[in-house]
Amino acid sequence: MHRRTLTKTSVNVAHRKELSLYERGIVVGLAGAGDTAPKIATKLDLRKSTVFDIFSKAL
Repeated sequence: MHRRTLTKTSVNVAHRKELSLYERGIVVGLAGAGDTAPKIATKLDLRKSTVFDIFSKAL
């Protein structure tokens, strides 16, 4: 299959911002305080997968 070049990006693509070092530190701190990934995701309005990615890189 050939790739198209210079076409418009689909509006269905979710654009996510990268978390700052400070925001990642908050996630790690909450985890250190005993919060679970789903609780942290809910508290900080993040996806659970984002929290798990931070765990896998930081811990």
